Amino acid sequence: AADLPKIDKPSLCWIHDGPVAMKNVFVTSRLVESISRMSLVYSVSQFTTEVFAPHCDKSVDFQLFPYGISDIGEHIESDVEGVGEVEQQVVRFLMPGQITKRKGHHVLLDAIKRLPDDYLRRIKIIIAGPKSTSEMDLYERVVDWAASMDNVEYRGELSHDLFVKLYDEVDIVLCPSLEDPLPIVCAESLSKGKAIIVSDHTGTAGLIDDKKNGLIVKAGNVDSLTDAICYAIDHPREMKEVGIRGRK
Repeated sequence: AADLPKIDKPSLCWIHDGPVAMKNVFVTSRLVESISRMSLVYSVSQFTTEVFAPHCDKSVDFQLFPYGISDIGEHIESDVEGVGEVEQQVVRFLMPGQITKRKGHHVLLDAIKRLPDDYLRRIKIIIAGPKSTSEMDLYERVVDWAASMDNVEYRGELSHDLFVKLYDEVDIVLCPSLEDPLPIVCAESLSKGKAIIVSDHTGTAGLIDDKKNGLIVKAGNVDSLTDAICYAIDHPREMKEVGIRGRK
């Protein structure tokens, strides 16, 4: 990091990290000082820009440069007008990602506990992702909770091919992360035409018009997530349309 400013050539930086990395890596290693000397500085999302800009020289012009993914939903319905009445007894949710507090698994557990019984009977939740050896208490809490519930299933860590197929089993994908610069699972979900519920501390939230092409909740706020889940259960047709608009 200390040698970066000495490079006598045009240089650029692409930042795709969040607050934890900024605090624990960029500041402590003085990389944040090097950013201010770059010829071009790109960030993966507006969320990332807002995290890093206050720590850099005011002259730094952050430009957005999000990643792209292959289209995994080429044959998905794309006409909102073609959506008829949706009669759905059970709404299927997917909570993907490594089981960590950063991803918001603890928020999901508390949100589900607050659902009224008549809503709880109308959902199925699939949790898929690896454990974190540094957060085994949370992992065990999630696994035990899933085992105690008839409508919650923990699939464990999956290959990417299996994960892509898993999107076809669900209606809505959850990403209530406490911080997530631009989660790939959200891009894949949108590509598959699935409605997403994301926290306002994800880069994806910057692409979402609430209740138009996704739902936005407050990061770490249990009530906000509970309300969004209830809305999704009550409005299956609207959520189908949300997923179609999200793909666009």
